[in-house]
Amino acid sequence: EAAAVELPVVATDVGGTREIFPADEALLVPPDDATALAIAMFDALNDPQAAAERAMRAREVIEDRFSAAASSQSLIEHYRRLAEER
Repeated sequence: EAAAVELPVVATDVGGTREIFPADEALLVPPDDATALAIAMFDALNDPQAAAERAMRAREVIEDRFSAAASSQSLIEHYRRLAEER
C-alpha cells in the first residue's frame, strides 16, 4: 500500500517481498534484525531525495505488476494454464 501511494518502503526480506521489490525500489532488511531495520529507517528518513526516488520506482512497479488490468490478465493466464493441464 505504501508503494502504491509513492511512500518509501522499508520491509523485511521474507516471503515474496523481494519478488515485489527486486532492485532499488525499497530498503529490504533481514528478518529478526532490529539493527538493520533501524539503520534502514534512519537512512530513509535522513536521505529524503533517495527515499523519494525509491518510492517513485516502487510505485511504477506496483502500477505495472499489480494494476487491475495486469492482475486480471495474470488470472486469465492462470486459468488457461489450468485448463490446458486437464
